[in-house]
Amino acid sequence: AKKNAGGTKAGDTAANAGLTPEQRRERDARALAEKQARKAAAAAEDPDVAAAQQAASAQKKKAKANKTSSSNQAMNSMLKEGLKGAKQSAAEKKKVAKRKN
Repeated sequence: AKKNAGGTKAGDTAANAGLTPEQRRERDARALAEKQARKAAAAAEDPDVAAAQQAASAQKKKAKANKTSSSNQAMNSMLKEGLKGAKQSAAEKKKVAKRKN
């Protein structure tokens, strides 16, 4: 969702100019493999650094999950309020209809 939030498609960026979707996937896979290799090399050199990186990564994931959770809670709260309003409106309409009869 975030990729399209700015109004540009993935194929419209300068880095993707002239590349097919398959070429982009291959490029991204190579970049990911290189990143993993760098992390593995760093972990082999200094296990403490690797542990710190893992802890930071876990903390980021937890923060993201909490943000999503609070966003979902806010949405659920709004929906419940909307439903309460709809139920109250329906009840009021019934009362008005009974008064007319």
